[in-house]
Amino acid sequence: MGNSRLKGYGLALIAVAAAVGAQLLLQQGLGPRVPFMAYFPAVLFSSVWGGLGPGLMATLLSALSAFYFQLDSSLDRASILLFIPVSLSFVWVAVRLRGATLNSRAARQEAELLADAGVALSSSLDSQTTLSNLTCLVATVWRCCRLVSHRRCRCR
Repeated sequence: MGNSRLKGYGLALIAVAAAVGAQLLLQQGLGPRVPFMAYFPAVLFSSVWGGLGPGLMATLLSALSAFYFQLDSSLDRASILLFIPVSLSFVWVAVRLRGATLNSRAARQEAELLADAGVALSSSLDSQTTLSNLTCLVATVWRCCRLVSHRRCRCR
């Protein structure tokens, strides 16, 4: 498991822990009327920053936390079963948004790379200058491929 994936799961765990604390504080002030108010932002945050796995983990941990910490007459199993599909829809939307963002970044980098290649190849008919420009272009491609870890990166 990569370091960035581990960070996503760590962020999800921290987000749910913060949501538990916030929810317990909200429950003292507002009572049992809003049993999942703090958990929804934790699920959304985990999905946007971590992706599908952390979003699903945050959904599961939030449901378990709500069940454990708020199990009283006002919170029944039906409300938790309603929380889960709503949270999963948040995860789906956030993961789609995250994927679109990563794809647009990769496309922008590809466009910049192609623009640099066009400039490098058309800037001079002198072989020395062209060779120097090609060296810079290869270095740019290498850097692009190392920095962009998205599997759909077209720079590879």
